[in-house]
Amino acid sequence: METAVDKEAGVAQQEAMEKHMFGHEKFVQMLLEKDGVDVDSKDKRGRTPFSNAAEGGHGGVLYMLLERGRVDVAAKTILQGRERSNPTINGGTKGHEQVVHMLLEKDGVDVDSKDEKGCTTLYSVENFWDRNEKVRQMLIAKGAH
Repeated sequence: METAVDKEAGVAQQEAMEKHMFGHEKFVQMLLEKDGVDVDSKDKRGRTPFSNAAEGGHGGVLYMLLERGRVDVAAKTILQGRERSNPTINGGTKGHEQVVHMLLEKDGVDVDSKDEKGCTTLYSVENFWDRNEKVRQMLIAKGAH
């Protein structure tokens, strides 16, 4: 059973990773080499380091987290008790081609998962953000609707 102290330590760990992950791959590597680092810990917004890396387009950090093998690639962000988007949607709607490519190669990624408004990643890519054609084609090639 997780105690309040465990939960607080997990949040602090995740915030440290989030604070330094953007473009600081060496720092993330140091954190990942430590025992007891929870790579699926959530920040105050309910996002994991993996989800934040996907949304930010940080392919190097995403790769390191994937190589760790313990991340939930399909984890949905839970905020205020409601499911939000997952890493595929976060990366796809922002047009991060490298991120979407890496995610689509992993088992367990649902290309038709929906965000809190019921929109699939493909729908979001086609109708919002930057309408990245390459991301759209990658999703269609993997069977997205």
